[in-house]
Parts: sequence; C-alpha cells; structure tokens
Amino acid sequence: MSWWRKLFGIGAKETTVVCPKCGLVVAGDFPKNATFICADCSAVFSAKDCQGNGVFAAGLEPTPPEIEKYEVDEMYLDLRQQILTTHPSNLGLKASPSSQVWAVLMEMGTPEAIVTLVTVADGTVSLYFSTGGGIIGVGQHEGPRKACLKLLAAASDCLQHANPTRDFPLPMIGRTQFYFMTFIGAFKAEAADADLENNLSPLSPFYCEAQKVITEARLAEERTRGKRAGKTK
Repeated sequence: MSWWRKLFGIGAKETTVVCPKCGLVVAGDFPKNATFICADCSAVFSAKDCQGNGVFAAGLEPTPPEIEKYEVDEMYLDLRQQILTTHPSNLGLKASPSSQVWAVLMEMGTPEAIVTLVTVADGTVSLYFSTGGGIIGVGQHEGPRKACLKLLAAASDCLQHANPTRDFPLPMIGRTQFYFMTFIGAFKAEAADADLENNLSPLSPFYCEAQKVITEARLAEERTRGKRAGKTK
C-alpha cells in the first residue's frame, strides 16, 4: 500500500493526471482530493486546479502528510509584504546592464517556522521568523554586506531556473523558495531542501551562498549583543 493511501484513504481509481504548469503526464490511481508537488517543475497544486474529464492534479509526488499551514505573526507578514511589493526606485535603486536583480528573498519551510532571508542591492540584510522576531539591520556590518552583494551578483544566473510570478505564497515544510525581485518584476524558484543540501538542484550553489549570508548575519548580531552586554556590566 503506497503512503498516499495511508494519508488519503482508499477508493482512488486509475486516472491520467497532468501538471497544469509544465504538462507532465503520469498515470496512476490517485485520489481526487490529493495535493501534489510536480517532480519536474516543482509546481504545487490540488485536484481542483486542473480541468478536464477524468484529468486532475498530476503526478508526481503528493504532498507529505506533515505539511501543514503555518501560524504566522502579523509583523512578519507586514515586513515580508513590504519588500515584495515595494518598487526599487523607492529605495534609490536603478537598473544597470550588470544588475538585473535588486533583491532576493530566500524562504525556508522548517518544521518549527518559516525563515525568510532578505537581501537588497543597497546592502540591506534581514532575517525574519514567522513566529515573530528576527535579525534586522545587519547590512551595516562588513561581513553580512559583502556576503549580500556577492549573493545578488550571482542571482541573475538563477533566473533561467525561475518563473515570473505575481503571487507570493509561503513555503511548505521541507522546501525552500527563492523570490528574485528584478526591475521588470518578480521571479520565483523552489526546490526540496534535501536536493539543495545534496547538490541535486541547479539552485544548490546559490543556496549555499545564501546560507553564508545567514551565517554572517548571525555572527554580526552576536557581536552586537556582546558589545551591548559589555556596556551594561
């Protein structure tokens, strides 16, 4: 018995299923209320997203049973929305031949919370947690700033693996998504954490660079807290 039967129950029948995004076709006895992750393009959708008689959500890998909706802090949503909807001109940023991407958000769906890394071409580096709190304003320090600018310099090469988007859903557990904010709009790419960590995704090198930004941000925050503690003694 396949694990999706354990999750969704029996009663499915043999059906041809099609990914509504890339068109990947898979035949199987999928239940009609299943939710899927496309193994080819990483699209996430449910049966209701597809049309056609006897053709519904496709193939691929039904979402694992542990995937649930996060409960998120309102301040987190506000901060996230600000960077996703702001215009680069409001930050004094202008397009150039060598700079297509003016900001990158990397969002990791951990079991405990969503972790959102924000990097902007003006050197801004922030780390937000969906449970509230985070690290803000560390871009003024040399380490995080240099790591941020290095990451953004590599972002343009990732656009070939991303698709234009106007929607900004939160990530699911076990997956990491990237929003590339360009001067012509937003692009999105995502992959399973296991693929990113094991160099099985074309985004793996970029993911590693983003992790370096997080490390530098945490180190800068620790140094700042240490100095503050020293002043209070």
